[in-house]
Amino acid sequence: MPRSFIKKSFKVIGILAFFESILSTSKDIEKKTETEIISAEVLELLKDKVKTEKLNKAVEKYQESNKWEETELNTVL
Repeated sequence: MPRSFIKKSFKVIGILAFFESILSTSKDIEKKTETEIISAEVLELLKDKVKTEKLNKAVEKYQESNKWEETELNTVL
């Protein structure tokens, strides 16, 4: 076998190994990263129908006035 073929083969193997290590690292990062769209506190709030209704009224009041201060949101949360 000519030496140039062996050198090219090692280069190709090296490049493939490099990309495999990058891919493997990115998969590990994805597995360790947790994304919470809704927090546990909000989930508990949504399970309580009375608080959910109060929250809904507070949001409706905000939509009418565009002022969070008038919504009594802090009493719901």
